[in-house]
Amino acid sequence: MKTKILLIVSLFLFSIISYSQKTINNTDKGSSNFEQRQIEDFLFTLIGKSKFKVITTLALKKNIKESDYMNNTDSWDKFDYLKLDSVLTRVFGYDYIDNPFFSERNPSLYLKFADDVLYNITISIPFNKESFQLCLNNYNSLVEGFGKIFPYSVPYIRTQNSKNNEQVGEGFWMYKDADEYGIPIVKEKLDKLTIGYEMNYEWDWEIGKTYTNEIDNYTLEIEYVNLLGTKLTREGY
Repeated sequence: MKTKILLIVSLFLFSIISYSQKTINNTDKGSSNFEQRQIEDFLFTLIGKSKFKVITTLALKKNIKESDYMNNTDSWDKFDYLKLDSVLTRVFGYDYIDNPFFSERNPSLYLKFADDVLYNITISIPFNKESFQLCLNNYNSLVEGFGKIFPYSVPYIRTQNSKNNEQVGEGFWMYKDADEYGIPIVKEKLDKLTIGYEMNYEWDWEIGKTYTNEIDNYTLEIEYVNLLGTKLTREGY
């Protein structure tokens, strides 16, 4: 009888341990899957690669095409800290065809190269003015998810370039490392994710100004900058 009771208790404890282990494993996998999905959707693995590698990689993706609205640009940029040196900056624009970001309108993708090294990826996701809640839901979800990769953040407020300095958006600057007090470390070779959303006013093309009481849409923007492998530093890029 004692042997049977011990056997039942042992099986019960084994089932609890097995269930707990499964829960832990599933949680870990969920976290990994989220991070992997972000890396794939936002193309972070392309950072540091050459223009040739980036363009040929994107050419194989069926959900991205070259932008119909943005012209690719080249410019030689000089920064004081580079002294007599300069950087060839190239910007390429793409559009998502198959939208992975849960908005009604297709996002835009901007890639910036410094001397043939990709250092900046910016994704702009537009939302109709009736869909602010959808924009906010996406924003909150992405902030939480990116917090697993960039766990240290600083909030910021985006203001309109006007006399009254009106707030039009907000977001976070996110980093991977912090000091002993939890303050984000801003490295010389910057490694920073910026995520934020803002409201955009309707534009009056006749007078060249916005209607500051008429919202046209909302934009959720993610920008990843990593200067490793370039001449650039946090002093200017």
